[in-house]
Amino acid sequence: MNINDIRKYQQLGEETRAQLKERVFKEDKYNIGCELVAFSNSKGGDLVIGINDKTGNINPLSYVEVQETTNLLSNIASENVVPSILIDIENVEVKGGAVVVAHIKEGLNKPYRDNKGIVWVKNGGDKRKVFDNAELAEMMTECGNFVPDESTVADATIDDLDESTIKEFLRNKFSSVLERKAMIGDKLRESSVNDVCNAIAEGHDLTRLFRNLRFIRPNGQLTMAAMLLFGKYTQRWLPTMTAKCICYVGNDVGGSQFRDKVNDNDMEGNILHQFNTIMAFFSRNLRSVQTEDEFNSQGRLEIPYVSLVEFTVSTGSSFT
Repeated sequence: MNINDIRKYQQLGEETRAQLKERVFKEDKYNIGCELVAFSNSKGGDLVIGINDKTGNINPLSYVEVQETTNLLSNIASENVVPSILIDIENVEVKGGAVVVAHIKEGLNKPYRDNKGIVWVKNGGDKRKVFDNAELAEMMTECGNFVPDESTVADATIDDLDESTIKEFLRNKFSSVLERKAMIGDKLRESSVNDVCNAIAEGHDLTRLFRNLRFIRPNGQLTMAAMLLFGKYTQRWLPTMTAKCICYVGNDVGGSQFRDKVNDNDMEGNILHQFNTIMAFFSRNLRSVQTEDEFNSQGRLEIPYVSLVEFTVSTGSSFT
């Protein structure tokens, strides 16, 4: 960084990734800490000391001021930011002294907080507080500190899971093991879930196996993944985890006439049930196209079935 970079700050002023201060003092520790928190929770940026944020005039720091400022910034980064951060401080020579530039990287351990526990993010040239749980969860997810699938479902127990869906999952995931144990066909269908789990891993019942598969947390609570995959009445616990299917007349999604609609009650269930319901909806509302010359040959959907599967799996829980 050189004098030309400093002049750009001087000319352009404050923005999302640049904050200007003429001086910082010990009594500014809390406010500066909030600025560092906001940069860390956003995309990072530079805190420039030695430029007036109102006029853009450069007011160089003396040698003593540079030393005091760099020490103060380092202390703020470790004491007023939770968890503490490392900052890269650069002193740029200008006429009459120097300008101190603290480079703050986007944090890898979001959300960062000030020493009062408040989360800040950049908002243009300013900053704002974050109170919304969804925004905090998104920040944690970006950094790998929060895995939504492993969050717990309050008050749900293993009795709220569907046994037949669990068996199908176990049959697909542990097919080779179950074949070796002759746990296939009628024997698999007639066996209890705990017997199937014991065949997969001796001494394991469903609770123990699901703990190993991280469907049950160490505290015994079901995860969101378990309820989504195997729940009997998933929407009782997760009412927003559902799909909507409507077939409109014409190509305008704003139209008021539709050919077919899946009722909410028919859609309610775990992911496998919703997937099957959605695919049945597609199949009955798309035309079957004759692909061979023979009149009695079986038609194929105008959109390939495999494409519909990919669309359904990748789009998520909102369908029109």
